[in-house]
This record gives sequence, C-alpha cells and structure tokens, in this order.
Amino acid sequence: MPKKPRVVFYIEATLDNPAGKRLAGGSAELTITLPPRQVHTLSPALLSLNSEGQLAVKHLDENDQVQQTAVELVSADTQRAYVTGLPDPLRLITLGAGMVETGETVTPVPAEEPIISQPTEQDSSYAPVD
Repeated sequence: MPKKPRVVFYIEATLDNPAGKRLAGGSAELTITLPPRQVHTLSPALLSLNSEGQLAVKHLDENDQVQQTAVELVSADTQRAYVTGLPDPLRLITLGAGMVETGETVTPVPAEEPIISQPTEQDSSYAPVD
C-alpha cells in the first residue's frame, strides 16, 4: 500500500499551565481524523462557476437534461481536480458544456474513453499534493 504524503501545518496552541513551568524546545503531534467521503477525479478544464460564483460541473440527468452541480474542490493539480458533491452515477459533459444551459435537453454522444474516474471513498485527511 503506497504511503500517504504528509501535510504539515504550523499552529499555535494555548494550554493551561497553573504551575508556570516552561518546556524549552517542546513539540507536539496532532492527528485530525475526518470521515471518508466520495471523491470524483476529473480534468480541471471541466470546472466552471455557477450563478452564485461556486465551482460547478455540468452533467446530464436520466432524461438527458443538463444539470449543473456545485462541487467542493478537495485538491487539484494541472492534470486532475478532486471534487466532492457530484451524484453517482454521473454522465459528465466533457465537450460543449459552455454552449448548453441548465435544463436544456441534449442528445449525448458517449466518449470513446472514460474521462472521469469511478468515485472512490477517500480519507478526508488525504489530499494529493505535489
């Protein structure tokens, strides 16, 4: 199993110290465990802003109508964006999303190769980093 990268955050903590003792060079380790969540991996080019200014993705519902769903960006690099908030299953609009409006009925043309990964349960404390 590949080792998860560590992310380091610098924090300042205040603790009760009624005796007024000092601990020179002291350090601490804190682990924050969050519940797993469903994450979709897709091209960052497929992200857009909705009318409320939120990151969103356009996709089709079961009636071939265009839907736009707000997503939360977990992590991103130049090749991939990791987002939460999308339905499962998902038919993603990969070409022409900027030319269709929410609610419009379209005739989908399936992609030759999958553009989006299957959703996965991802430990929320793990986000891919460069």
